[in-house]
Amino acid sequence: MSAVSLVLILLAATALVRFLSERLNVPHAVLLVLGGLALAVTPGLPRATLDPDLVFLIFLPPLLYSAAIRTSWRDFQMSLRPILLLGVGLVSVTILAVAAIAHAVVGLAWAPAFVLGAIISPPDAVAAIAMTRQLKIRRTLRTVLRGESLVNDATAFVAYRMAVKATISGTFSAGSAALQFAIAGAGGIAVGLAVGYAVVSLMRRLPHLAEAENTISLLTPFAAFIPAEHLGLSSVLAVVAVGLYVGHQAPRFISPGTRVQVIDMWTLVAFMLEGLIFILVGLDLPVVLRTVEGRALSTLIRYGLVISVTVIVVRIAWTFPAAYIRQAIEQWRGRTTVVVNAREMFFVAWAGVRGADSLVIASARACPFDS
Repeated sequence: MSAVSLVLILLAATALVRFLSERLNVPHAVLLVLGGLALAVTPGLPRATLDPDLVFLIFLPPLLYSAAIRTSWRDFQMSLRPILLLGVGLVSVTILAVAAIAHAVVGLAWAPAFVLGAIISPPDAVAAIAMTRQLKIRRTLRTVLRGESLVNDATAFVAYRMAVKATISGTFSAGSAALQFAIAGAGGIAVGLAVGYAVVSLMRRLPHLAEAENTISLLTPFAAFIPAEHLGLSSVLAVVAVGLYVGHQAPRFISPGTRVQVIDMWTLVAFMLEGLIFILVGLDLPVVLRTVEGRALSTLIRYGLVISVTVIVVRIAWTFPAAYIRQAIEQWRGRTTVVVNAREMFFVAWAGVRGADSLVIASARACPFDS
């Protein structure tokens, strides 16, 4: 069976699983992984091999851009503080906590432990949007969750790259890492804004043709991702920046009808790519399980539960104090606009859904680990 036939089968399976998840009221990501596992033991289907370069290039830019372009820049800017508290502060603390537990309990060396922390620290942008779509929550809270899911990807990916580099080189410097983080982040944002400005300028000068505008929109995340990647900057922040910029400027240069088409197109692209990555992970599970032969299944499950509990506890322990401390600081400054809603904070604490973003990082890990 050719690779093209396999992709078509997987896309059809993605659509069928989506219908099934709606009927059974079960998260479709779970069914997608189970479906991929079922396909893995189906005779005649080729084995799935996830090429790291293709995973990053094909899956990551569209998934990030589809979330960024649908996020209001005005709302994002107004909620920047809580977004940074969650997207940078919480992710950094989660990486540290997971690394410490993985080192102490699982027995991983420090560098691979930090790689694991970076992989599972960011909640997923697409999952966060899907989870809040039908919930009656304030627009501000929805913006915070969406913004967090964009910013934390950048934090996690930069940390991941540093951890992989430390694993390969065997050396690590906190000062050097902080400097690299700042340079990569600022440079990635600059690349994204430059590409966004170029795209907007081009679109303003061209005739309004929906087909051409949609094609340019499809190419835009790659136009930001690839240069930033080659320059050693944060390609994630480049895509997020260009998505926010183009999304903010879009009403000024494209018609409302074309804008609806663009949003619908990116919703479909995100759905297909997310479905493919979950199914491919399911297809790849038998291969992964063979790499851990000799270890008791109960031990692996116990390790997984310990890491999962760590991630959940850290998010809860961070969310409530951060919210109330921010409220106290704002009230001390004489501002009464920040009022903590315990019910909403409880929701935020449990909104750290992991999804396609973590799977993309895990599938594209750049070095082997013996521990």
